[in-house]
Amino acid sequence: LLIAMKFFVKPVESFTSLLTGWSPGSGISPVRGFLYNIKEIAVLFETFLDKSEQITSGINELKKKENEMQGMRNYLKSIIDSMPSIIISTDRNGLIIEWNAAASRFTGIPAEKAIGGDLFKTFPDLEAVEWNYNETMKSGRAYEMKKGFSRSGLVTDMNISIFPLSAESNEGVVIRLDDITLFEKAESSL
Repeated sequence: LLIAMKFFVKPVESFTSLLTGWSPGSGISPVRGFLYNIKEIAVLFETFLDKSEQITSGINELKKKENEMQGMRNYLKSIIDSMPSIIISTDRNGLIIEWNAAASRFTGIPAEKAIGGDLFKTFPDLEAVEWNYNETMKSGRAYEMKKGFSRSGLVTDMNISIFPLSAESNEGVVIRLDDITLFEKAESSL
C-alpha cells in the first residue's frame, strides 16, 4: 500500500493539482523532478500540454475569425446605411432584423427600437402592402408597386419592392422603398 501511494497515488495527485487551475491559454509550468521521472505521468503531461496548445491555438483562430466576421458585418451595415433607399428586412415571423438609416430618417424610429419589432406595428403605413408581403413570404415571388405616404401634410410617393430573403439560416423578406416624388411630379407635368 505504501508503494502504491508513493508511485501511483501521489504522482496522480500532484499531476491533478497542476491541472486544477488550468484554462486555455494560461500555460502550465513544466514538471520536473520525481513526478516527471514516472514515464506514464510524463507522457500524460506532455500530451496534455500538446492538446492545450492546440486548444489555445484553435480558440485564438476562432477569435480572429469572429473579429473578421464582425468587421464584415460592420462594413455591410455601413453600405446598407449609406443607401438613400429605405431597406427593411424581416425574419419568417415578420420581426424586423434590418432597419437602415434611411428607414430611421423617414419614420423617426431609431434602428435600436425597430429591430426585433413587428413590421406592421413598427411601420403601420406598410399595412397597405401586407398582402404582397405575405405572398412573398409564402411563394418567394417578388412584388413591386407604388404608394403614397402622407407625412405632415406632404405626400411622398414611394416605389416599393418586396422580395424574398433566402440564406442558409435566414428566411424572410426584404422591403426597399425609394422616394419617387420628384419623378412622379415631373411625369405628371409632362
